[in-house]
Amino acid sequence: MIVPGGPVPALSCYSTTLVAALRGRVPDPALRLALAVRLRLLDGRPDGVLAFSHHDRIDAGPGGRRLSHRSAASWPAAAAGLAAALERGGPVIAVGNTATMPWAPSSGGAGVPHWLLIDAHRDDHWHVRDSFEALLPHGEHRPYAGRLDDAALRAVLTPCGPLPVEVGLRDRYALGAPVPAPAATHYRWLVWEAPGLLPVRIGGRAPVPPPARDDGGGRPGVLEGTAPVLSRLARRLGEDPAALARHADDLWAAARHHQHRLGVLAGAGLLPAAPAARAADAWGELPRALRFALASAERGRPRPALVARACEAVIDAMSHLTPEETPR
Repeated sequence: MIVPGGPVPALSCYSTTLVAALRGRVPDPALRLALAVRLRLLDGRPDGVLAFSHHDRIDAGPGGRRLSHRSAASWPAAAAGLAAALERGGPVIAVGNTATMPWAPSSGGAGVPHWLLIDAHRDDHWHVRDSFEALLPHGEHRPYAGRLDDAALRAVLTPCGPLPVEVGLRDRYALGAPVPAPAATHYRWLVWEAPGLLPVRIGGRAPVPPPARDDGGGRPGVLEGTAPVLSRLARRLGEDPAALARHADDLWAAARHHQHRLGVLAGAGLLPAAPAARAADAWGELPRALRFALASAERGRPRPALVARACEAVIDAMSHLTPEETPR
């Protein structure tokens, strides 16, 4: 069972920092996230790129407070915005760049957005916490906590620049529901406050409405639920190595979120321990199987049956929980 104030759970970089940022602001955010986890797939974009939503929003707090995006084109404006947000009652989620984070295993390589927490500012130094921990293709990402001077923080928060479509969609759905994200060419952060206090600068990008809901007739739209989503992905990713390469990280994030849900709810006595453990093991095997299938496809030997088996194993393991118990 997750103990309030205990270690931050092993999740994606977004949700790891989300849970850390909400501690002390909402009751037991790790449990709140576990109860909110579900798998939703948004299909039907003209470019064929899929969008994934992993959980409902969990950041609503007293007085209507919730997280919202802020951005600035220049570092002085960003530093002033971060300092002001801390003065109003931090901590503040800031969007880092894995290419310029010295503790990231991909430091110096291609960068992607990475959420971290800033919880103090004094004498031109900022205290930064990154609780994310995972073994990634480039190496092990270990948690970090330390003080950075202004120049070092500026480097860590270097804007990533224009993002690949699938990465931009992960930004948009990072809070659970689709939220317009500021341009990745700007410095970016999120603040927790009542709505309407400050304007949101989104760099000229207009919100993109989600596709229409799938009515079961085969038209593109929203598909929700572990079995329906994984059944569709088994076909889509197995037949299209390019889609598998784009979305292997999305399935890795889904696995982490569902393992968190299963572990927390089983630990709290809300799920039977043995079936939950088997389901968590199946989820853990899914991204490993997809990585193997992707490496094989890159060598010219696609393995659609391997993708299908890994998805079917999760569906089967989840079926041993009763409908009332099955994580979404």
